[in-house]
Amino acid sequence: MAPNYIKNTLYMAVVLYSEHKYIKNLGYL
Repeated sequence: MAPNYIKNTLYMAVVLYSEHKYIKNLGYL
């Protein structure tokens, strides 16, 4: 696959992971 596709996939993974952590932290408040 093209490097651009890999870059977009990694970006998506980071965004989803960050959102998951953020929501998890909200649950701890």
